[in-house]
Amino acid sequence: MKKTINSSVAIYPPHSLSRIMFEVNCAWELMIKYWRIRLSYPLTFLYFVSEPLIFLLPVIIYGQALVGGRESEVLANYAATSDVILFLTFGSASMAILTRIYWMGAMGIRREEWTGTLVSIYLTPASRFSIILGNTLFGLTMSVLAFFLQVGGVFFLYGLDINLLNFLPMITILFFATVSLLGFSLIISGLVLAMKQAWKFVLFMDGFMNLLAPAFFPLAVLPVILKPLAFISPITWGVEGFREGVLQGFSNYWFEILGYIVILDFIWLILGILVFNYFEFHTRKKGALGHY
Repeated sequence: MKKTINSSVAIYPPHSLSRIMFEVNCAWELMIKYWRIRLSYPLTFLYFVSEPLIFLLPVIIYGQALVGGRESEVLANYAATSDVILFLTFGSASMAILTRIYWMGAMGIRREEWTGTLVSIYLTPASRFSIILGNTLFGLTMSVLAFFLQVGGVFFLYGLDINLLNFLPMITILFFATVSLLGFSLIISGLVLAMKQAWKFVLFMDGFMNLLAPAFFPLAVLPVILKPLAFISPITWGVEGFREGVLQGFSNYWFEILGYIVILDFIWLILGILVFNYFEFHTRKKGALGHY
C-alpha cells in the first residue's frame, strides 16, 4: 500500500515500474507549477511565446532583399527547397523549440535556487532528474505554442506551401532530439549546482550552439573549422532533421539524420547522467547544496 505525503505526491513502493511512474508524475507536477508561475505574469508569457515570430520577421525581410525575391536557385542547390521563406521559417522554428528545451532544462536547478526551494526538493523522495525533466517538459510545451504562433504568423503574412502529413517525421525528430538535449541539460545543471554562477556558461553555450545550428543557412556552407563541433551538437541535427521532415517527409537523408540523432541520444544522455551525478556528489560532500 502506498503512503502519501500529501494529496498529490505518493511515496513509491520498491518496484521499478511504480518508481518510473512516480518520477514521471513528479516531473509533470513540476511542469504544471512552472506553467502556473509563468501564467501569473501575462506580459512575460506573451513575450516568450511571441519572441520567435518577432525574431524571425526581420530575417525573412532581409533574406528576401538579399536574394531579390522569394525563390533562390543557389539555395535549391544546398537544400530541399528554393523557397527562402519556407527554409528560414522552419529552420528558425525548430531552433526556437530546441534551444528553449535545452535552456529550460539547464536552468532548472538554478531556478530552484532562485526561489529557495532546492533544498526542500532534495528532502522529498523525488529524483533530482525529475527537476530537469519537469523544466524540459515546460520548455517543450511552451515552445509548441510559440511554434504555432510563429508558423501561423508567417503563413498569414506570406503563405506557406507545406504537406501536413510531413509533420509526423518532424515530430519524430523533435522527440529524439529532446532526449539528447536532456542529457546536455544535465551536464549544465551539474555545473550550475557546483559552481552556482555557471548559468552564465548556459548563456554562452546557448549562443554558441545557435551559431552551429543551420537555421538560417544550409549546413554545407558552415565553415570547415566549425563543422566537427556542429556534428556533435544535437541542435544541429534537430534543426536539419526537423526541416528535412517538413520539406521532404521520410526521405533517405531524413533517416540518416534520425540514425545519427539516436547515436547522440545514447552519448549525451549517459554523459549527462555521469557528469550530473559527479557534480552533485561533490556539492553535497562539501555541504554547499544550499548555498546560493
